[in-house]
Amino acid sequence: MLLLALTQITIAQVAPTPIYVLTDTGALATATLSAPGTTSTPIAITGIAAGETLVGIDVRPQNSALYGVGVDPVAETVQIYHITPQTGAAVAVGTPFFYTLVDGVTKVDLPPAGWDIDFNPAVDRLRLVAGSLNLRANPNNGTPVDGNAGMPGNNADGSFNGFSTVASATAYTNNQPNNGNITTQYTLDAATNALYIQNPPNNGTLTNQLIITVAGSPLDFTSVSGFDIEPGVNAAGSAMAVSSGVGYAVLTAASTSNLYQIDLTTGAATVIANFAPRSFTIRHRLPVSIALNDTGTSLVRFSPLNPSTTTSVALSGITSGEVIVGVDMRPATGQFYALGIDTTLNTGSLYLLDPQTGALATVGVAGQVAFVDAMGMAVPLPPASVGYDIDFNPTVDRVRVVSGSGLNFRVRPDTGAAVDGNAVTGGTNTDGSINGPTTGVNGTAYTNSFGGATATTQYTLDAVTNSLYIQNPPNNGTQTNGLPVTLAGSTLDFASPVGFDILGSVTVATSNIAATGDGFFVTSVGATGGVYRINLATGAATLLGTPGVNLSSFSIISMPTVATVTTPTVANLTPTSAVLGGTVSDDGGSAVTQRGIVLALTSASPTPSLGGTGVTNLPAGGTASTFTVGAPGLTTSASYSFRAYVTNALGTTYSAVRTFTPPILAQPVFPTTIVSQDYMVTLNFAPGTTFTSSLLPAGLKLDAKTGVIKGRPATPGSYVFTITAKGAGGATITYSNTLIVQALPRSAVGAFIGLVLPDVNLNGNAGGRIDLTTTNKGSYTLKLTQRTKSYSSPANSFLTTSVGANPTLTVTFTGGITVNLTLFPNDTVTGTLTVGADSVAISGWRKIYDKVFYPANPEMGYYSVSMKRTPVNAGNVIVPQGSGFASVLIGEDGSATFAGQSADGMPLTSGGFMGPNGEILVHAQTYTKLGAVLGILGQTNDPGDNYAENTITGSLYLTKPATTGRTYPAALNVLELETAGKYLAYAAKGAIVLGLPSTEDPSTLDFYDGGISLAAINPDLVDSVTLAIPSLKVGVPVAGSLQNPGRVALTINAATGSVTGTFKLSDAGRNAIYKFQGMIIRRADGSTTANGYFLLPQIPVGAETAANSPILSGSVDLVP
Repeated sequence: MLLLALTQITIAQVAPTPIYVLTDTGALATATLSAPGTTSTPIAITGIAAGETLVGIDVRPQNSALYGVGVDPVAETVQIYHITPQTGAAVAVGTPFFYTLVDGVTKVDLPPAGWDIDFNPAVDRLRLVAGSLNLRANPNNGTPVDGNAGMPGNNADGSFNGFSTVASATAYTNNQPNNGNITTQYTLDAATNALYIQNPPNNGTLTNQLIITVAGSPLDFTSVSGFDIEPGVNAAGSAMAVSSGVGYAVLTAASTSNLYQIDLTTGAATVIANFAPRSFTIRHRLPVSIALNDTGTSLVRFSPLNPSTTTSVALSGITSGEVIVGVDMRPATGQFYALGIDTTLNTGSLYLLDPQTGALATVGVAGQVAFVDAMGMAVPLPPASVGYDIDFNPTVDRVRVVSGSGLNFRVRPDTGAAVDGNAVTGGTNTDGSINGPTTGVNGTAYTNSFGGATATTQYTLDAVTNSLYIQNPPNNGTQTNGLPVTLAGSTLDFASPVGFDILGSVTVATSNIAATGDGFFVTSVGATGGVYRINLATGAATLLGTPGVNLSSFSIISMPTVATVTTPTVANLTPTSAVLGGTVSDDGGSAVTQRGIVLALTSASPTPSLGGTGVTNLPAGGTASTFTVGAPGLTTSASYSFRAYVTNALGTTYSAVRTFTPPILAQPVFPTTIVSQDYMVTLNFAPGTTFTSSLLPAGLKLDAKTGVIKGRPATPGSYVFTITAKGAGGATITYSNTLIVQALPRSAVGAFIGLVLPDVNLNGNAGGRIDLTTTNKGSYTLKLTQRTKSYSSPANSFLTTSVGANPTLTVTFTGGITVNLTLFPNDTVTGTLTVGADSVAISGWRKIYDKVFYPANPEMGYYSVSMKRTPVNAGNVIVPQGSGFASVLIGEDGSATFAGQSADGMPLTSGGFMGPNGEILVHAQTYTKLGAVLGILGQTNDPGDNYAENTITGSLYLTKPATTGRTYPAALNVLELETAGKYLAYAAKGAIVLGLPSTEDPSTLDFYDGGISLAAINPDLVDSVTLAIPSLKVGVPVAGSLQNPGRVALTINAATGSVTGTFKLSDAGRNAIYKFQGMIIRRADGSTTANGYFLLPQIPVGAETAANSPILSGSVDLVP
């Protein structure tokens, strides 16, 4: 699999949906999907049993509560916990349980890590996966779900099979209650780097494989630390793939953990941010509520935002003779409870309620809720028609029960027993009867409804007085702080029964004081049942809808809130426009349907809102938490007010007001530039404005009327200067500005040379050369040499560059020749020469060596090289067979001078300087500049730092035009010459110190190829060569061969290593003395030779004579 570098990956933009985070240390924090790494301060999770590790968390759609699972790998047990996010308190639901193998005894081995959990919203059960384990549990009572009813014990579901035998994480679609019992279980597996649909879920079969990819390439992830799917991503049927939608997972790849957004239809993943928790889950705030029908026989589930759509389920398990009169959720554990009353026996029972199935399980003993009065007589429990309601007191974890008949008592949720309201009187007594402005209440609800609350206020509703009260003290039953319940300003005449509840988000700091916020209640007005929101501070009610069935007791489990928008921002102020923005910090648990800016003149609407007079709505698109919109068409110098707004299903909320005034001159922005570059900034100003400036950088000028600042900054530096604008009305504004002028990079300043490669159309294959000089001011001069012509750049030419870019230049010379060059940080230059559709490459370098500061040591010295035709051209009569030669003098300043002769007798000269990697440019023009020997040689230092062993190697290329003489008249095009040589002597006056032939060892002077056809008649020197020191003239002791008795003269130049001489040849009508020339060459193998050439008429053929036969180049070698 391909491991992807995150720097190459697109970052996903997502909404600021809140999430809960289980940190890698086991603490609890909150964050958002858009910024998962920015968490709240983690709080400790308390209440986890010793030996257990919290391995995963998830939010239960049925009640929007947070749950965790603890695993004890030693005891092989599992424990479900309800976690209160406000406090970190974890309360066990049920007791630790275990799974068994099919023998019903042997416990299933539970791993200590690698777990993931998710609630199945269709059946309200918890799915647990770990490796090959596929398990379920019941969140209502904290027990395992048996995966094989035909075998003893509580068995696991089927192990994973299909595409993989293990799973790393799982998540369900259709994540909302009352979803029609539809969901699809998706599973992630790090072993196969894939996403699956688990179908059937309880069989563990992994189907519909989708390989996880990033930017089109497979992502090799090694683990998953949480996987979740937001509400609203729905499948049309259970186990069906969604048609669209994403999930979110923490994947670890290449040892880095990130939160990814995963397309459930393709497997394509996009990084959101770096994130490394133990587990995470999306925070649900779905509209969820449950209620009793008015006969107490059915549980009714519905969204308080859409009460007309309900899901009803019959209650079962009710003790004979009892009627269910109240339901509520226990804040400490997230469990649902119901109270049943037997009016004949005057007893009651507390039940644990499964909200999905309606099944009731008695808590403790049936009928144990019973009371006596001070006389020891049974307290009558009136029929349900009087109106009962129950609610949990979150501070003491007790069930409060009230009735329209005035009853006021408590029940323990752990035992189901009644709480004695009077310890002085014998028996179990009720609390004080309802008293005060009324003697009965029909509904009750507590604030701070979350586990571990330390304060709370009990509110009540009374259908007789149509009032809202605070019951204080609660155990006394005294009704205080009465408020009339109103609807649209008029008294709401509601009837019993009444169900009343308050969300946990409504809190008080001190018990029994009034709260700010809303409650919710169900009641009937006339014959119509309705669901209402009530303002606890005013008693004002709002009808949310009619459920179509009359209800009694009611519990609101979760409710989205209005979204929160903050941080109104203003930027890019101009005389007529601005960019305004805000941040949606919380979507309230409901999808944001609109967001944007409302804007108005302050004089018309100082607190603008949608639909207000003179208010402009500027809606914003996108889903990212922070948004901006443009505000055009503003009036200069007028005061404007604006607010950011956000709308969801609960309504529209606004940020704080912010004001601004469009100025006569927008704040100028001066981007960083580089010395010498064309620079222009046009000020944005109101008509009639004039300008002055102070301390503008040299090279820039301000036009006082047009507001244009332009020029070429002349000197690098950081410049602080002012711009003052004066408006038509006399108002002035001054801005202090900073402009940073960067210097050209070191690698772009100095002398450059470059080789123009051969091209038949552009330079007749003779190549060319560029010579470029640049200054630290950015100016340059460029000379182009090609064949007989040279071209120079215009005066006042400047490099083109920008911050972070390589400097470039473009010059168009006469004849439409365009040269484009780029100067690179590695001291090289490349580019092209173009004419029309033809183009050829240019390659060169900057002079980096300096005699004082950076000498070319140990590169400097005197070298000699031979230039030989390649073996493929051996014997080719149109190619010179002799060896060209040259000296290369490298100066201490890096200068490189090439001087020699080609094998066809042409003198060669080329100058320049070495490149940063030992490059030596050769462009030696020949044949009246219509030909050339050209190329780039390479100088290499000896690895052992012995400068005498330094070498020069490479290939040069010979091009010549057709000529009319006897010496190679045919044109030659880009003929390769193998070039090699070695250090010969230090570049100083006087005799060479290396490379002389030995005075003792015998040497042989060979002449071959060219105009000599037979080796037998070569004028070879077969005995030793005697050196006459110091003249170094060579004496030849004997004549040539019998076939050719000619004699040879040989001279070696002690200062240069050049070799010259003559030999006499008498054969085939030729009887003359011929010259030869060459140079001492030191070879890589350590040998010393002299290589050169001679020009000789070809042996006459046919009508040819020695006077008119072609002159050919042959080789001369002086070898040991």
